[in-house]
Amino acid sequence: MKQIISFLETAKLARKQVHRNLTIFPLLAPNGPEPDYMTLEQALDQKLIRITELDTEGSVPELKLNNLGKKKVLIIEGEELVGAKQNRIVNSSFLIAGKTEVVIPVSCVEQGRWNYKSESFKSSKRMAHPSLRREYQQDVSCSIKRGDGYRSNQGRIWNNIADKSVRMKVNAPTGAMCWRRCENVIKSLV
Repeated sequence: MKQIISFLETAKLARKQVHRNLTIFPLLAPNGPEPDYMTLEQALDQKLIRITELDTEGSVPELKLNNLGKKKVLIIEGEELVGAKQNRIVNSSFLIAGKTEVVIPVSCVEQGRWNYKSESFKSSKRMAHPSLRREYQQDVSCSIKRGDGYRSNQGRIWNNIADKSVRMKVNAPTGAMCWRRCENVIKSLV
């Protein structure tokens, strides 16, 4: 509690940021403490983390994560990992201790591919879209309540991606989560 109070005493409210019907008021803490963790993207860029299939056969709902660094790594639910046998999204948020190897729960977002593009995964620097996140988080929540771990409904994910691709008029031969139209819209706003 003391840390929160200390942060709020030094934080400054920045100018509001508005995009359509979303308004954000950033809190800035210029003299705040540095986080004692890295983001997934930072750790991957610095080659301090390695994410691979469990073994050469692979397992759709699980990946092996090896944190090679000393710092913890924060992985946020919905982050997309690309490469290996098929692209995946992370099913839940985790803070992975340094010098640790763990198995993380994921979901496939590329239905039509099951062959190696690379040995390990990299960050796509994107998140799953909101409707997909909402749907698979409902399934993960139910799975946890049943005692089945952080599992999603893979068929529901593929249906959501296919429906969105049709609405956005984009096509990916492997059924991968598509971003082209969204990226073009964002570029046009900048």
